[in-house]
Amino acid sequence: MRATIAGTDTGCPMRPHPADHLSPAEPQGVPALGMATHRPHGWLKGLAVVGVCSAISALMEPHFDQADLIMVYMAGVLFVALQYGQRASVLAVMASILAFDWIFVAPRWGLSPDNPKHIFSLLVMLVASLIINRLALSVRLQGEVADAQARSAMALNQLAQALASARSEDTIADGLATALRATFGMPCALLLLGDQDRLQDPTGFCQHPDSGQNELPLAQRQLWTPPDASKTPPPATGTLFFPLQGTGAPLGVLAIRPPLHWRGSAGEHHLLRGFANQAALAIERL
Repeated sequence: MRATIAGTDTGCPMRPHPADHLSPAEPQGVPALGMATHRPHGWLKGLAVVGVCSAISALMEPHFDQADLIMVYMAGVLFVALQYGQRASVLAVMASILAFDWIFVAPRWGLSPDNPKHIFSLLVMLVASLIINRLALSVRLQGEVADAQARSAMALNQLAQALASARSEDTIADGLATALRATFGMPCALLLLGDQDRLQDPTGFCQHPDSGQNELPLAQRQLWTPPDASKTPPPATGTLFFPLQGTGAPLGVLAIRPPLHWRGSAGEHHLLRGFANQAALAIERL
């Protein structure tokens, strides 16, 4: 067998692969799973929401009770929790209490309520806001998990369709490279067994660009003694290797280079093993 890297045939000059032009922020087909959704300055936007709630409450104050004004702030906390995450929502809870006390609780423009019932109202507001925050974050997490599962299933389905008609190792490597770039934004190499059951790496993919360490011996060890699939690996410090397990014996490894200290979830590692299994099935059909 030949060793193929990211859709490049062994012994031939490296040709550009369509997926090589993609950045992690510009995936094809499936949004990148390996890149966490980043919401910059979420805490600033959370404070802005509190400001909007304060303005709305000021307009409502002549016509509504303080309990109604508290509901406006709670709605703002719910919005921040759903949109910007836990840190921003907790900050929004504290800012809402301070703003409500400063603006609407006598004496105004101070943080020392002169009526015990106002202190009780603020405590109720704090507890209710934290409960709403917790529930909103739980809903958001469930939605993200469901979305990740759907994207994983879509990615595996797209890869299976691409490999179903593969008639060469090059085509299989092309399909893997496209799937890995589109789903995770990571480069990969398909390293197959050569003479004396040794992995072949003619293009030097296992030569880590940062440390200069040759990781091919590690790939060879993991080919025959793969790590426990039931445990989530620690943050990546180098190339990840997923054995291509054939019906009778290993066929090679799928080598993937994640960003430094990438900490993939159990679901993401399961999806990567699924890619490797799809590649092994395709190779056996050749």
